Amino acid sequence: QIDAALKNDEFTLFYQPIVNSRTGLVESVEALIRWQKPGGEPVSPAKFIPHAEEAGLIKKIDCWVLERACRDAISWLQDDGRGLRVCVNLSAVSVQQPNMANIIDDILRRTKLPPSLLTLELTETAVIADPYTARRVLDEIVLLGVNLSIDDFGTGYSSLSYLQQFP
Repeated sequence: QIDAALKNDEFTLFYQPIVNSRTGLVESVEALIRWQKPGGEPVSPAKFIPHAEEAGLIKKIDCWVLERACRDAISWLQDDGRGLRVCVNLSAVSVQQPNMANIIDDILRRTKLPPSLLTLELTETAVIADPYTARRVLDEIVLLGVNLSIDDFGTGYSSLSYLQQFP
């Protein structure tokens, strides 16, 4: 079902604003994927993401979200000249893909989004599953000029000293 949903364009992105508490201005947005089955109820990401991981489709979803979010962000930049950073969650599976930096670079080139306007959000588990591969992949991503952040820090078992090993 998830593969068909990708092919049938049943996914959409919503953007949650991230506001600077001092200025009150929206400085960035977080891309949130949603699935609306035709003629049916919306499917919660809490339900379809685990199934996508089990079915080996999470990397496809990550790439779809990256592509769509980058296209939207470049559109906003062209419309009003204001660069709004877009934050995209990247799964542990994608962080462990040796070619992930190349995929991201390709998406940035095709969409023409400046890398500084993209932040990839990773969970602790994404970097501790295979720290060697994660470090290499994340170093390559940082070299592209893309920002990284840890999402939901403290929900796992990592310490700040451990995470300082990563870019």
